[in-house]
Amino acid sequence: MSDVIAPAKESATAKRPAKRPAKRWRNLYWIDYAVQAPHRMYGPGYWWASMTWPSRDIAESIAQGFLERNEDLVRDAGLRYEHAEEDPDA
Repeated sequence: MSDVIAPAKESATAKRPAKRPAKRWRNLYWIDYAVQAPHRMYGPGYWWASMTWPSRDIAESIAQGFLERNEDLVRDAGLRYEHAEEDPDA
């Protein structure tokens, strides 16, 4: 046997550049009038949804479904969807 030791191979991760964390998207709504929910008051003003989503398309489709299920809030409180924004905290 030879006493020569082969140099260690570089790990696969050492060659890859660091990836940016995955984007998460949060929906933003506008409420014209104050709304009393069971545990807190919402509005008037902007309201950020508490959940985040892996893509803008998913966030927008969730918002559309939320508005359809909550027609009374749309009518009585003036709730409307503004847009989805990348969540810097996610």
